[in-house]
Amino acid sequence: AELGLWPRPTLALFGMGVGVLLVLPALFRQRAQLAGDRELQARVRERLAGVQRLLPRTDAEHRRFNVLAVTAGVCEELLYRGYLAWFAHQWLPMLPAHAAVAIAFGLGHAYQGPRGMLRTGLAGAFFSALTRVSGSLLPAMALHAAMDLFAGDMGRRLLDADEASGSGGGAS
Repeated sequence: AELGLWPRPTLALFGMGVGVLLVLPALFRQRAQLAGDRELQARVRERLAGVQRLLPRTDAEHRRFNVLAVTAGVCEELLYRGYLAWFAHQWLPMLPAHAAVAIAFGLGHAYQGPRGMLRTGLAGAFFSALTRVSGSLLPAMALHAAMDLFAGDMGRRLLDADEASGSGGGAS
């Protein structure tokens, strides 16, 4: 319970659920537009440049990536927003503890380069806020996994388009 594994139904949690449901159509619209929109492909390619080498290129890799995405969402949230936040809060007030954990989360993604560390650090801060507002790790776990699943799907579609056109992706 102290790690936030028991959800507490709150108005904030309900509001976040509604927000996610409102964002989903935009994500699926973007997904559908990817194949024919060169400008969108360039934006997605730029966003995924730091992790492109990790993205799935075959159907088998995509299936394994999906398992990894869910595992990362659950395990990273349990480790960072659960255990490390609890541990840091033993010596620091709550907000500085969560800030330290968000920084650690960003540093843990150093393989993505400076921009990737900044993005994941900001995502970590958002996941911390989500955890604090909802009183549970479960929404952060679900959102983290969903974000990784979406990135893998977009990357797979983008890499398929690159291989079909012979462009090789343009970003390394």
